[in-house]
Amino acid sequence: MRIFLVFVLYESEAWGFNPQAVLDLYERPDRIRLSGLVGFRYFDFREQMLQTGSFSNDDAVADLTYDNEVNEDFTSTIDSTTLNRVYGPEAGLRAEIGDERLSFGVDAKVMLGANTHEAVVAVNDLLYVGDDNYTKESSTHFSTGFDLLVDARMRVANHVSLTVGYN
Repeated sequence: MRIFLVFVLYESEAWGFNPQAVLDLYERPDRIRLSGLVGFRYFDFREQMLQTGSFSNDDAVADLTYDNEVNEDFTSTIDSTTLNRVYGPEAGLRAEIGDERLSFGVDAKVMLGANTHEAVVAVNDLLYVGDDNYTKESSTHFSTGFDLLVDARMRVANHVSLTVGYN
């Protein structure tokens, strides 16, 4: 008799920051504004998946085990983790049209930087007790990025505005 029970756990996490300076390039009051954007972008994305399987073997599966011995009950695990870090300077333009009550804007930014990524896979007792493996790879590559933001802003009261946007 062979009993097989599997448990899978998946987690992901993403965070980042994007400080930037806004430089006024051209402004026509109550009509159009053009601004330059200069900044830095950092984005961190992590994923982990843990797979655990519990097995109970008998003589019928002895040929799948190490040295043709029958393994007693055992648990296999596969733990994989990936990490991506994208970072670098960025520059762009913001165009805004409208007046102080209602305005529409577009931000376009380009980033030239690096992508550092790492992948780790650890396997314990995959087909039989003692069937273990650990693999780790990491590298850094040149990376580019493009960010486009479209928004609309409506002034509700002094110092209060409602903004709707799509990134």
